[in-house]
Amino acid sequence: MSSSKSSQPKERDSLVGPILMVGAGIIFLFNNLGWVEWSIWESLLRLWPLLLIIGGLDLIIGRRSAVGGVVVAILAVALLVGGIWVMNGDVASSPTVMVSGENVAFPIDGAQKAVVKISLSTGELRLGDGAAAANVLDGKIQNPKGERIKEGNVREGDTLYTTLTVRESTSSILPSSSRNNLWDLHLNQEMPMTLAVSTGVGESTLDLRRLTLTGLDLNIGIGTTTVSLPRQGDFSGEISGGIGRTVIRVPADLAVRLDISTGIGGKSVPASFRKEGDTYASPAYVTAGGGVELDVSGGIGAIQVELIPAE
Repeated sequence: MSSSKSSQPKERDSLVGPILMVGAGIIFLFNNLGWVEWSIWESLLRLWPLLLIIGGLDLIIGRRSAVGGVVVAILAVALLVGGIWVMNGDVASSPTVMVSGENVAFPIDGAQKAVVKISLSTGELRLGDGAAAANVLDGKIQNPKGERIKEGNVREGDTLYTTLTVRESTSSILPSSSRNNLWDLHLNQEMPMTLAVSTGVGESTLDLRRLTLTGLDLNIGIGTTTVSLPRQGDFSGEISGGIGRTVIRVPADLAVRLDISTGIGGKSVPASFRKEGDTYASPAYVTAGGGVELDVSGGIGAIQVELIPAE
């Protein structure tokens, strides 16, 4: 009886899981050191079907013998590296023929204040002031064909509710590359507004220095995000980090208090900020005794606070 049990092949532990964990840890380390751009995660997310292939190979041959486990581990690394190389080469060698441009404009319609919500799945976002006097939001969107843009502009009383979001086409299994998307948007700097922005995969630059904000809610996806806060204001808000570096640029004359909680990654705050636990107050906030208050939570990546000269 014991001899029959001993003759049965013993299932071996998989090497694929540990290798993937080590690889992910190395990439995160290189991201934090600045050796590798955070945009690499876009490529990795688009290669998720390879995980099914690797998992299937591991079940078929990887756990039957030590040699099989090593072979599957080598194949896993080769498939992932090759997939990234092929995809990046395809993006670099082909023009953005699948990109279409769309001009957007949302009129104020007599409103006195606005609630603006902007959400994109993939792409580079450039958001700042400079909208036409008659518009609360305008600009140009470049996005791959097949994506559906959802727009809304409804006035209720003296408040205008403006929405600009994108939804992936249901015919696409893989997300579109952020290299093919550019949202270049402008907000009305005279209109008091609450601003909510959700970024997807890609780099985001928000220059809010000349805006009149009454609230801010920023949800970051994957990529480097740089946000320049308004030169003045008295509001509260949140900045929630995703995967990537978050840079918060503070005008020297802005009274702001930041409550920073980090995830996986460090934080850098100017020495001139007064620190109390995880709370940092700008010199102007200490003097004024109040101002802008932001809860900043980190995901995976560094949070960097910078002081910029007053205009």
